[in-house]
This record gives sequence, structure tokens and C-alpha cells, in this order.
Amino acid sequence: MRYFRTWMDGFRLPRPGINGTQGVMLLIIGCLNFLGGLFYVVEPGRVVSFPYLLEILENNWPVFGVRFWGFAWVLVGLVAVVYAYRFKDSLATGLVAFSYAGWSLSYLGGWLYSVVFKDTVAQDFRGFMLYGTLVGFLLFWHGDRKGVR
Repeated sequence: MRYFRTWMDGFRLPRPGINGTQGVMLLIIGCLNFLGGLFYVVEPGRVVSFPYLLEILENNWPVFGVRFWGFAWVLVGLVAVVYAYRFKDSLATGLVAFSYAGWSLSYLGGWLYSVVFKDTVAQDFRGFMLYGTLVGFLLFWHGDRKGVR
């Protein structure tokens, strides 16, 4: 039986392995981005949490509506899922960090706009803190990489 198992090893196709904890993080974030972006694309009228600054942008330029950002999130999610299985995942990590930083700044801008010009306190500050924390995790936490080289 041992001879047969050794003989069959020559016929095994290499399985793609996930790239360690960094790859797991990219896989989870990619799936979440894909599903969240899909929700923005399919049901744009039911979106509850959307940065106030992006609502202002949508009112002035309708092309930057909820569906545009949904397609952007779907694209970022797909890139992150694909690169979760690659050893060189800097492109996906940078793309996710850049998109999260932009989203975080849009929440901060919406919160500042509501405080300064509307004399109300929007809840966008929580979104700013959440996405800002995720950017910190992405850029400063480096897990091990044991996947396909």
C-alpha cells in the first residue's frame, strides 16, 4: 500500500493553499466586501448606512450613486479573495486599505459637515472609527505567510 501511495503522489495536482493568516484576513474581508457591495448594487433603496458626504456627492453628480460604490466594493472584494491565495498579496492589501481609508474619510467628512453646517450630530463618526481601525489592522498587522509561493 505504501508503494501505491508513493506512486500516486506523482499524479496529484497541486492544491492552492491560503496564504497564512494574512490570506485568511484577506479572504474574510474580501467576502464581506463582496457581499456588502452586492447589497448596494441589488437593493440601493434599502441602504441604511451610507456616508452623508457621499449622499451630498450623489445629489450633485448622480453617477456616483449607491450602485457605483456597490460595484467598487464588489471589485475590491473579488481582488481580495483572489489574492488571498497568492504569496504576493500587497496589491490586494493596498487596495483594501485605500478603499477603507477613503470610506473612513467620507464618514468623517459627513460627520464634520453635519456638525458644522447643520447643527446636528450624525452617527457617521462611528463609521469613521470602524473603518479607520480596519485600515490600522491592514497596514500594521502582518500575519505569517505560509501559502503558495
